[in-house]
Amino acid sequence: MAAGSQTSNNAGAWCLFTFAQLALVLFLAGISGCGVDDAGTPNSAGESGSADDRRSIASDAATAIQFRDITPEAGVSVIAHNGESGHYLAILETLAAGVATVDYDGDDVPDLLFPQGGLLENETVIGTFLRVFRNRPGGTFQEATDLAASDHSLLFSHGIVGCDYDNDGWTDFVVTGYGGILLYQNLGDNTFREVSQTSGVRQELWSTAAAWGDFDGDGDSDLYVARYVDWSFENHPAC
Repeated sequence: MAAGSQTSNNAGAWCLFTFAQLALVLFLAGISGCGVDDAGTPNSAGESGSADDRRSIASDAATAIQFRDITPEAGVSVIAHNGESGHYLAILETLAAGVATVDYDGDDVPDLLFPQGGLLENETVIGTFLRVFRNRPGGTFQEATDLAASDHSLLFSHGIVGCDYDNDGWTDFVVTGYGGILLYQNLGDNTFREVSQTSGVRQELWSTAAAWGDFDGDGDSDLYVARYVDWSFENHPAC
């Protein structure tokens, strides 16, 4: 009997708790209300609004921010290569090339700099040169690759990041890739000079990304380089 009585009491308490919850819900619903709009259509949010209002909201949603490909009109034409045309199924083919948007010429509008990846031919890694596009009036770009780079150092490239590392007021940048990194110093006359060797940052390990920051708090920009795996055609496991 004790057990049965306990069960009965629990059931009663559960029922009371349920009815209390139901009463609270009904009370809150009465406060917030279930309104009707101007067209007489109930709306559960307790708000009223005309059919014109709803059409306006729908129209705004349909005309929200949209994007259109204007690459041809802008004068930008770049093809990044990942080496798959060599049919080696190498891990190097899995990494893409990036882009940097930096104002390298000091006219307060962003220019575009593109690493182009590379090719794999005859079990050889072949690098490509950097492509540079200056931002011109009217939202168009003019290729300045030949003018900007005093030398076309080749690298199977992945990433690129800009920074005024020498504090001369002009944006320099680092390119990462298979075979190391390239450091381009901005000379302030719309040209660059590759200085990885003379600056002490030259290395030949596979590098995928880089970041600039004052890591030691001395006021100068330091360089952090992310590296990948130890791969070569001599160390090319079958997948």
